[in-house]
Parts: sequence; C-alpha cells; structure tokens
Amino acid sequence: MALAAVIAAIPLIAVVGLGAEAGSWYVTKQHAQNAADAAAYSGALKLACSLGAASGTPCADAQSVDTRAKQFAAQNDFCDGRNAKSKGTPACPSYLPTGTSQTVVIDQPTSWNGTSGSFVRAVVNQTQPTFLVSVLGLSTLTIGAQAIAKVDVMANPCILALNGPISFQGSPDIEAPGCSMASNSTANNALDFTGNGMTINTSLSAAGGCTPTTSTFCQKSLTYMPPVTNPFSILDTIGSGTNHTLTQQDLGLSTSSKTCPNSQLIAYSAAARV
Repeated sequence: MALAAVIAAIPLIAVVGLGAEAGSWYVTKQHAQNAADAAAYSGALKLACSLGAASGTPCADAQSVDTRAKQFAAQNDFCDGRNAKSKGTPACPSYLPTGTSQTVVIDQPTSWNGTSGSFVRAVVNQTQPTFLVSVLGLSTLTIGAQAIAKVDVMANPCILALNGPISFQGSPDIEAPGCSMASNSTANNALDFTGNGMTINTSLSAAGGCTPTTSTFCQKSLTYMPPVTNPFSILDTIGSGTNHTLTQQDLGLSTSSKTCPNSQLIAYSAAARV
C-alpha cells in the first residue's frame, strides 16, 4: 500500500507543481501588462507635450518619448538591460533570477486597426527558464504584453474655463467648427450636459470628466486630458492700479507678429470701477 501511494503521489505532485508554475506565469503576465500600460501612457503624455509644442504650446519636457516610456516600464519592474543607461532609464533590477531577461520596445505607429493618428506602442517581454515543463522539451518561456495609446491634441481653445465646469442646458445650437472648448476643472462634471435637442458642432475637452456619461456629447469629448495653459497667465502678475508693458512673449506672439510697440495695460479691480 505504501508503494502504491508513492507511485500515485508522483503524478499528483507533478500536476500540483505544474499548476504552481503556470500560476507564476499568470502573475508575470499581469505585471507585464501593467508595465506596458504605464509605458504606453507615459510615452503618449510626452508625445502629446511635443505635439502641443508644435502647435504653439510650450513643452518643458526635453526627454524623448522612448525615454519617458522606458522610465515608467522600469518603475513597474520591466527594464531593458540592453540600453537602459544610455536611454536615461533607471538601472535594471538585480533581483531577476539567473537566466531571466527582459526587453522593452517602444515605437510610434501612425495608424492602428485602420485608424490613422499619433500612437505610442509599448511591447514588453520577459524570457525565463522553465522547471517542470522542461521535461516536455520547453527549456525557456517568453511572457509578454502590449499596450497602445492614442494621442489626440486639440488646438488652443477659444473658450476655456480655468476652474469651473462648462455647462450646457436646454437646447443650445452651437456652431463653431474652427473653435474648440475646454475646461480645466478636474471634477467629474467638468463638461456638464443638461437638456435635450442640443446641437454642438465643436471639439470639447476637459481635465476632468463628463456627465451624464451616457450622453452622445460625452462619448465624443476628450476627458481627463492635461489642463490647457492659461494664455493670459501674465495678467495674474499685474497688480491693481499698476502699469505693465506687455511684450510679444507675454502675449505668446512670435517676433514676426505685428504688435503695437510699448503698449501698456492698465489693470484695475472690479470694485474700483465706477
């Protein structure tokens, strides 16, 4: 009976061990997907910053899309040791088991699933030795994941809410195909639609969300976007009752723009008006 029990236990131990090994593969797969998601999103933020700079909004980040994406992949424990240091990403962790290697590849497709646009794709892989499965002839296993992020950059809006939401009530008819509208509010209702029969022909974006989420306009709007830079932020530095000479840089104008030289803006408070 003891011999029979030992013989029966051998395949049972093998199945349990194989299940444990396959379970570790699943955990690695989830970590790989997290790293790919973070890399694609971070690279897309940098790409959006660069595209915004091309349209006139300054981008303070001098790093490349590849660098930013790989930095966040490394922060999620996926690091490409082939070029980590040269790309400015953190050094690869030393705790990886012997025989285990990782790769992180970042590219920028110009189309995805038949849709053209600006994309950032992250592909991460981990190749590791197998244990029980090696008896079947599979000595190594590559576990990977992929993520892709699309970048939509809106032109500088002609209507911008710096703090509160933009609300649409009743049945407005808005025709502004060459003008976008944006809200820097981070609230869930940064774009708020109340009413029926609306006609809105313009692009909408918000740093927060859109309500109700079932609204057709919410589904077409860009939500949780980076806030839009206040084009009149220079006015915040002007004290009441003082004069300030506006330069072309203050107004965001190029040196070739036609402006009135030495123009002055006299700031005043609403309470001082008569």
